Order: sequence, then structure tokens, then C-alpha cells
Amino acid sequence: MLTVEELLAYGYTGTITAVARYPDEVEQLENLGVKAAYNLYAEAGVACAEHAYEQFGAQLAR
Repeated sequence: MLTVEELLAYGYTGTITAVARYPDEVEQLENLGVKAAYNLYAEAGVACAEHAYEQFGAQLAR
């Protein structure tokens, strides 16, 4: 959050994306003007599930 606030304080007007550690931080970042904020742990879980499906999907579908 602090980094986003500092960027804005210095007049940065570009697009900002950010990774949040906690779900409530995503909303706070978006309220500050971050265009895309992601929850680190939620996204890691999705990536893990996708990877497992790619590796074992055919076996799991049986």
C-alpha cells in the first residue's frame, strides 16, 4: 500500500498492478487506483490446481 501511495504522491499517472498478501488488501489497493490487484495466495492456489490438472487431468477424469 505504501508503495502505491508514494507513487501517487510523486505524481505517477501510469497503470499500477499489485500483489496483495491478504484478501482485504486487494480492495484497498483498488480503492487507491490500482488497476489490477491480485491476492498472492489465491492466485498461487489457482496456479497449483491448473498445474495439477495439466499433469494429472487424464488420470483424475477416470
